[in-house]
Amino acid sequence: MRPVCPFGAGTLRFATRPWRMPLYGLGIMEADDKIRGKNGVVISLRELPDGKLRVVVDDVEKESEAATEPWEHKFFVTHKDYEKIELRKIEFPEKELADFGYFVLARLIAASGKTI
Repeated sequence: MRPVCPFGAGTLRFATRPWRMPLYGLGIMEADDKIRGKNGVVISLRELPDGKLRVVVDDVEKESEAATEPWEHKFFVTHKDYEKIELRKIEFPEKELADFGYFVLARLIAASGKTI
C-alpha cells in the first residue's frame, strides 16, 4: 500500500506548522510526552547544482532525552540523488520504500548502541 499524500494525489505542499498524520499501521499519536532517545537519524533534502535532489542521511545525538534539546551532528551516513520528477511523483516501487524504512530502523538501532 502506497502512502497517501494528505493534500491530494501527486501534489507536494509544505506546512508551516506541525500537522497530525498517521504513522501507517500505528495510528495517530495523540500526545507528545516530550521525551526522545539520545541518538537519532536525520533525513534531509537539498537541491544540487545540476537540478537533481539529494536525500541525505546523517546520525545525530544529544546529551539528554528532552525533546527541546538540540541535536548535534554525529556523522554522515549516506545519500541518494533523484531527478526532481521522481520525487514529485512520489511513486516508488514498494520494495524500495520498504528497504528505505528498514535502513532507517537499522540505523536507529545501530546509533543507539543497544542490543535488541
